[in-house]
Amino acid sequence: MKKMKPEVDKPDCTTRTAAHQLGVSLRTVQLWVDSGILQAWKTPGGHRRVAISSVKNLLRQSGKQVVSRSGRDQGYVVLLIEDDADLLRFYQLTINSWGLPLNLVTAENGYEGLMRIGELQPDLIVTDLIMPGLDGFDMIHALRANPLLIDTDVIVMTSMTQMEIDDRGGLPRECSVLFKPVSFSQMRSQVVISMKQARRRNSPTMTTNFSI
Repeated sequence: MKKMKPEVDKPDCTTRTAAHQLGVSLRTVQLWVDSGILQAWKTPGGHRRVAISSVKNLLRQSGKQVVSRSGRDQGYVVLLIEDDADLLRFYQLTINSWGLPLNLVTAENGYEGLMRIGELQPDLIVTDLIMPGLDGFDMIHALRANPLLIDTDVIVMTSMTQMEIDDRGGLPRECSVLFKPVSFSQMRSQVVISMKQARRRNSPTMTTNFSI
């Protein structure tokens, strides 16, 4: 028996239309669908349809922080993800106090973080691991599954031990791990290293005017 589409999800649109309305790539929409951020289903012919109500809800949640990567100044973007509001604010103030030439964007959980990743394609992600809903482990694995984002630098902040991380399946070896309480001097060093590597990739002849 064919599964009927619930009335609440009508009207719908294609994934390409959803990508256009959200200002992101088609691959990002597919990533959000697979992660449950967007509500979608498949037609009998195997085509994905996305609930427009889900697209509108995502636009409302995104608010003013939604900035298309192609529409901004291509500066170095850091995405900071932390579910503890007090810690998030503290980290935000600390990073901004360093005086580094970067654009800092924040997210309060893994789902919002994944949204920001698709919208901004950040140069660096600084994230907690244990978060409600989509945690850091799932978010990082989703990130590494996207060819456009596979080279994005990741710094993990966690109160977990290395053994606990390994018990959860571990992290990609290129992820840097900072154990809480976080050493901000160490974090700053990691950020500066990432910034210098990004500048060399984007402008091999450009010299950097900031230091560790």
